[in-house]
Amino acid sequence: MLRRVVLLSGCLWAAPASAAVDGDWPCVQRRVGELGAAQMWGGPALEAGAPFRDEAGVRLLAAELAARRTPIEDAPARIERFAREAGRVKDARLTALFGAILERINGERGRLVAGIESFARKQRALAEKVKETSLALGARGAAAGGATGGPTASALEDSLRWDTRIYDERTAALTYVCESPVLLEQRAFALAREIQNHLD
Repeated sequence: MLRRVVLLSGCLWAAPASAAVDGDWPCVQRRVGELGAAQMWGGPALEAGAPFRDEAGVRLLAAELAARRTPIEDAPARIERFAREAGRVKDARLTALFGAILERINGERGRLVAGIESFARKQRALAEKVKETSLALGARGAAAGGATGGPTASALEDSLRWDTRIYDERTAALTYVCESPVLLEQRAFALAREIQNHLD
């Protein structure tokens, strides 16, 4: 166990190349703080939809479509019905819909990105704790008789085992954690494309 942890402590928090730019970003995916409309939207400027952004129908549909719990397969029918009912200002209302969706998705992505960065800081701190505990155990083993005061070797081993287990479990979850912002980005692109299909 101790040999494994000593080896582990040498490579703990082996962050990807992108972390050289941002030490709090542990994902292989590039960190994108906020999605811009220009990346995915070829319709009217979002300002064209501003008069309709606060309409109840726009806000409600935007909330439903942006929510990950709503199957993306349901979006085309909902958007088509919205476009059909939008009247003479259809393009402006569709633009308002996309603007409201992008606002919501960016808000959720921002919270996810902040959570991932917090996750990274906690992992780094835990890695340091594992390293310190393994070094303390090594020093105890090197001390003649082992009567050095402080926590017992058994307590240190228990702490080391527990912290290493937590670290490993968090690391195993990292792939899923890092995919969450990407899935939201893909959702934004898919919704933008579908809304644009109904513009005149």
